[in-house]
Amino acid sequence: EKELGEGKSCTMESVNGKNVYAWTENGEVVVLKPQGVKINLGKGQLPLLKAINNEHVICIWENEKQIHKAVLEL
Repeated sequence: EKELGEGKSCTMESVNGKNVYAWTENGEVVVLKPQGVKINLGKGQLPLLKAINNEHVICIWENEKQIHKAVLEL
């Protein structure tokens, strides 16, 4: 086991053999890309990751009864 960060509501997606993680940390949605780059997407909760293709994932989350999304390049 290896700690990636502190928080809750973790989700993971494997894309082309690379793992991408997202979770909620202090009320913010955070994504950890395969290279170890941590990105803060903004306020929210309940993130969900899905692969779009071999180079991109989409992260969808909820904040104040609105759905938000971000497309991330791996």
